Amino acid sequence: MTSSDDQLLADFVATFQKFDDSLWERDRIVPDFMLVERDPEDGTQEWKPAKVATERSELAELYQRIPAPFSPLYERLVLTYRWYQVMLPTFTLLANPPGPIAEGLAAEIFVDYTFVQLLIPQGYIPFAKGPDYNYDPVCFAMGTRLADGEFPIVQFDHEDILCNLRLGDRVVLAPTFRALIEQIVNWRGPV
Repeated sequence: MTSSDDQLLADFVATFQKFDDSLWERDRIVPDFMLVERDPEDGTQEWKPAKVATERSELAELYQRIPAPFSPLYERLVLTYRWYQVMLPTFTLLANPPGPIAEGLAAEIFVDYTFVQLLIPQGYIPFAKGPDYNYDPVCFAMGTRLADGEFPIVQFDHEDILCNLRLGDRVVLAPTFRALIEQIVNWRGPV
């Protein structure tokens, strides 16, 4: 990884609070290092992403459950930052919450049994959902690793998966994770 990659990730994470209201309801306690403000009247808690250095060995258990390691840039993101689910203009990034990755991020990836049964055996690893908290899985297409270790980013219609038990058509959202986050960092559309 280069310092420009680190800067790209920092710029990407900085967009989280620009695009998302970063609020959690009272059912989950935000740790102090991620807390911006608690509102005791309505129970909401505003959080901010946190830089948390994590050893690559934390990914070992998760990597045993998926067909290939993440793209280098996404791996660097999850090993460097912690965040809760965040809605961005073109997708909703799954959470990488505080605590062990095998419990937090892995739980986000494997939360829906039907998705897991159809996506993962075919080499699609969900890391996000559609925009506006849409339930369409956004995935790394791990069957197509590019020379730089990146994967195309694809989205599937959740209704085809849940109602018809098939993947159906896929839409390519970006040629790589790098291209996807550059799109967000350089976003000029409505906030």
